[in-house]
Amino acid sequence: MPIMVKENTSILDAGMHNVAVEDIEFVENKYDPDKERLQITLQSLDEEKSIRFWTSPNLSPKGKLMPFCEAVLERPLNDGEKTEGFDIEEFIGKKLCVIVKSVDTENG
Repeated sequence: MPIMVKENTSILDAGMHNVAVEDIEFVENKYDPDKERLQITLQSLDEEKSIRFWTSPNLSPKGKLMPFCEAVLERPLNDGEKTEGFDIEEFIGKKLCVIVKSVDTENG
């Protein structure tokens, strides 16, 4: 079977987008193999584009995961959620609005 190679044009443009949480998975941390890393994929509801971001799986006020969780839940995390945790895979399919500040880097 032939392999089709295409330019990646599926990245969301800068601006505001209505998205749904498409996937959350643990991936290799290329910066520190001893640390866990989550990859979160958000799919646009308006077009065939998506965006991914990576974060530590820890709920730290300085990290990306806590604000993401609070945006999906539309409320601050309670003390029990912060200390005991919760199943983030329940976020799959949840809708939210995101603002993309920039999309292109030197590395693509």
